[in-house]
Amino acid sequence: MSVCCHSRSCIRSRVLTEREVFAYHGGMLKRAGRIQILIWCCAGVIAAGVVGAGAPAGAVWQNESEQEADGDQPSVHVEKTALRECVVLMQGGREVTGLLVSHSEDEVVLRIEGIETRFSGNLVRTIRILPPLIERYENMRRLIKDSDLDGRTLLAEWLRAREQYELAMGEVDAVLARDPFHRQARELHSWLKIQMDLLSKQRVMDERDESLSGPSGAERFSQRVDARRRFPLLKPEEINLIKVYEVDLQRPPRIIIRRETIDRMIRLHASSHLIPSTSEGRDALFRKRPEEVLELMFKLQARELYREVIIRDHPPAIQRFRSDVHARWLMNACSTEQCHGGAEAGRLQLYNQKINSDQTVYTNMVILDRFRLADGTPLINYAEPARSPLLQMALPRDVSLYPHPDAARTRGSRGWSSVFRSTEDKGFEDAVAWISGMYRPRPEYPIDYEVRPPPDPKTGEAEDIEKLER
Repeated sequence: MSVCCHSRSCIRSRVLTEREVFAYHGGMLKRAGRIQILIWCCAGVIAAGVVGAGAPAGAVWQNESEQEADGDQPSVHVEKTALRECVVLMQGGREVTGLLVSHSEDEVVLRIEGIETRFSGNLVRTIRILPPLIERYENMRRLIKDSDLDGRTLLAEWLRAREQYELAMGEVDAVLARDPFHRQARELHSWLKIQMDLLSKQRVMDERDESLSGPSGAERFSQRVDARRRFPLLKPEEINLIKVYEVDLQRPPRIIIRRETIDRMIRLHASSHLIPSTSEGRDALFRKRPEEVLELMFKLQARELYREVIIRDHPPAIQRFRSDVHARWLMNACSTEQCHGGAEAGRLQLYNQKINSDQTVYTNMVILDRFRLADGTPLINYAEPARSPLLQMALPRDVSLYPHPDAARTRGSRGWSSVFRSTEDKGFEDAVAWISGMYRPRPEYPIDYEVRPPPDPKTGEAEDIEKLER
């Protein structure tokens, strides 16, 4: 990933380990002996090291659980994943925790906080596969008394880091049942509720599709499923991360930053002159408004914490894109089945299902932001918005700096026609205002996204996937 000096331009993600669960707040749990016992009991028995097939040369495999846990599963639903969590020990001694996506002699690929990260095979010393998450959770839970509210809250934070939101909510609810005013549990409860609501909305839409009956309903469902498989959409957490990068602190939206996040910021950046050296000064940080804390994060370049910030509203520029561009003309004129939303879309394909959903709006915005013409010219010119090929190609060809190429006429279609009459058209001016309002200097969203070209209408096969620049 390219590195930029700007505070919002890149991010280094990581996942909390079991050790960090109970070292997370040293002042909260001052029982070193118990912590050590808990860590080693959760680790399990490490099997003898063997070199796995296809593993990087010299890399030693260690499996901390030879088989999946048997017995009764907890009553709370556990989100399952086909990927196993592992700890990669680098040759220099650094440990990296993430989900193992793939491994070969040349490289190891981990998914860390939703981002696939590649490591050269010759830099990897060992790959330790961790026991199944439910097994590790149950081991830790047995060692925490029901009355240990701080310990259960930290366990919920460990679950949250692994996207086990329902399990985490179960622990938090139990804590609040005993102490309704437990501050850390209340903040974590608010965070989890927002994330679970976002996921619930997506599930409801999926279930609504599945409930369609009759041939026409089944056909529509099949088409939508096929479209989803061919077209990747941004996840709710990726959408939230974009909001963080595009937030306008002069007109701050509703922001949620948990106390634990501020505490981590203080600990991770204690050496910075921006962090007060006195306990009184640090305590004052917890009383600041969320937008003031976020501004401090930007100054500290605390990118590892951005994913823990929740932005409830759309930034003004993205709201302008949503209403003045996406809804007004992008979907109607450019994303139809006969244009960039169908089989003849070519290199630029936009998603044209559920057009008012956040996933559709933000996915299409990222596509436009990252798309390049054949000669490498960006589709959006942030320095001179009015000269953006995206807008110029929507003008009549005789006045355009980038005339739209000829488009083949299809049955029931009138072919290509301009969206704007001139640069003085209100729609054109609104689009310029949207581009001008985006945060600058432009950040590089730390999101792996690849656009999949539509299948060839003759063969039904997709072309090679075009990897978008990061």
